[in-house]
Amino acid sequence: MEAKTARFVTPLIINGLRRLRGRRDGGPKITAGLRAGCPGGCGLEVTARRNVVCDFNWIGGAGRLPCMIYKTMDKLLTVIIPVYNTEETMDRCVESVVSQGYGRMEIILVDDGSPDGSPAKCDRWAGRDGRIRVMHKANGGLSDARNRGLDVATGDYVTFVDSDDFVEKGTYQALMAVLDGHPEYDILEYGVWKFYGSPRRERLAFADREYADTGRYWLDCAAYAHSYMWNKIYRRALFDGIRHPVGLPFEDILTLPLLLDRAKVVATSSLGLYYYCWNERGITANARGKEYRTLLDAHLRVIGKYRGRHGFWRYYLHVLNIQLTECALTGDSPRLEGRRVPLSECCGAAQRLKAAALNCLGMRWLCRAYMAFARVREAAVRLRQKA
Repeated sequence: MEAKTARFVTPLIINGLRRLRGRRDGGPKITAGLRAGCPGGCGLEVTARRNVVCDFNWIGGAGRLPCMIYKTMDKLLTVIIPVYNTEETMDRCVESVVSQGYGRMEIILVDDGSPDGSPAKCDRWAGRDGRIRVMHKANGGLSDARNRGLDVATGDYVTFVDSDDFVEKGTYQALMAVLDGHPEYDILEYGVWKFYGSPRRERLAFADREYADTGRYWLDCAAYAHSYMWNKIYRRALFDGIRHPVGLPFEDILTLPLLLDRAKVVATSSLGLYYYCWNERGITANARGKEYRTLLDAHLRVIGKYRGRHGFWRYYLHVLNIQLTECALTGDSPRLEGRRVPLSECCGAAQRLKAAALNCLGMRWLCRAYMAFARVREAAVRLRQKA
């Protein structure tokens, strides 16, 4: 009998892997192997090793076909990795992608005119793995680099990875299995270790859910608070005619609502993990008044269409935080419309206190009070630094 080997992932394996999930360095791992025969009796023996990289060894008779629950995952996934001044971290990033265990990938490294050794590393990676393509271009920023990758992407699905971050092994294999079983999904979001490598490290995890109403996804899942481009896999056709805004910070929150307007079904998954690594030079660590103006603008464009829906007030208070910060950093007058917030809609004491202050003072006076508080807090920090 001639042995044949193929790669599949099935609901049986995924469920077994969920039961076996353990922990390693704050992330998931499989602590034991899973071995089972095909329940359909087709003669397929299944072995799962490490996360969800699974080998299926054909041991049946010649001419037989695998059970119908096992489907070949033949969809091409494009992974776009913008690279700029990340010589120290890009090897970790690219290695995490090429070792995913999902073979149907094209990996596009976009060198955004990096002045360090990153361009040479990109070329070396292309020489080592035939799935990797390299684009060298003049510096245009993160959005421009992502857009250039989208211009040449050919995958059925597309995702993004920042070159100072990395992806847990087996993530794409598991998520593409989910998409294989649910071809109606336009966007699939998965978990994140936020600010990995810093004391602020925080785990963002999701249940397995689907949203036929993208408004429910935005509000019930609080997608407005994790509108990152990189912890999601998208149907590439969603980007037809849509690109990231070049030259603006917080480009993710400006782009995701446009994609949601086109998406019919969005889902979240408990599988997979993206490591969003803390970067002291990044926009999150260094955002000032100009950046917060852009962030507030992005939310003001969309908040109105969710008024009256369940979860609106939680979103409103999220945008209020951004408005207060923008006023404190710029001295601008508030642009978010002041509204009376039902205290019953607030989650936790901090939200209730902020809502009560807004209801009593109004938007303008609340912003003035917050600006005064911010000045006092900044003066106290300076005094501590001098002491």
